[in-house]
Amino acid sequence: MKLTPAMQAFILHWGDMGSKWGLNRSVAQIHALLHLSPEALTAEQISTTLNLARSNISTGLKELAAWRLVQTTRQLGDRREYYTSIGDIYDLVEAVIAARRDREFAPTLAALREIQAEAETDDTPAEVKTRIAETVETMQQLDGWYESLSALPRAMQLTCSEPARKSATFWPPRRRSRRRKRRKRRKRPIPKVDPGPPRRTAGPSRNIPGRCGSDRPATRRDISRAARPPGPSPFPRFPSAR
Repeated sequence: MKLTPAMQAFILHWGDMGSKWGLNRSVAQIHALLHLSPEALTAEQISTTLNLARSNISTGLKELAAWRLVQTTRQLGDRREYYTSIGDIYDLVEAVIAARRDREFAPTLAALREIQAEAETDDTPAEVKTRIAETVETMQQLDGWYESLSALPRAMQLTCSEPARKSATFWPPRRRSRRRKRRKRRKRPIPKVDPGPPRRTAGPSRNIPGRCGSDRPATRRDISRAARPPGPSPFPRFPSAR
């Protein structure tokens, strides 16, 4: 199998990430090659393509089979075994999560349950017992959530994950910045305009507000009152109905 530069980069990066996931670099590269290959490959073909020793290929294939990430097939008239990886990425993720749970999560939960039962018989402080009980309860809730979700069909699993994605997009982080900007705009002081010298009318109290030292600007109502001539109103005043 001939590898292109893009395929080589994928395999090398998969090997680097495998060392961070707890796998050997060569094991991760073998899995990356099987994941990219459209056809099943033998151990000799994998060794030739990756330029690795046959012993490393055999050890890596056994470890991948223990993780349930590869499948073995045979062909008529051929004694060799052909290896393929899980094609569907969702099945691959489920296999990795299930293997992680069986290897890491389930033993830890069982050990914590034994420790919790032992803490009830010895002189463990009450605060430590409470912390252990909270840890066990949280891990049991997560394990129960995983079992309930994994028992659902694929279509229902994707349907359950859709509301979470929509709720994350429904509340974007931009709204906080917009609210902060609006609050800043409201708190900005109103610029004062110099109204000029005060103008007096015929009456002693006919000064227009805003032009006699007041900070409040003059309105249309104030201007109309100031322009009204002094004396009684020319309009008749009707008595109020009681």
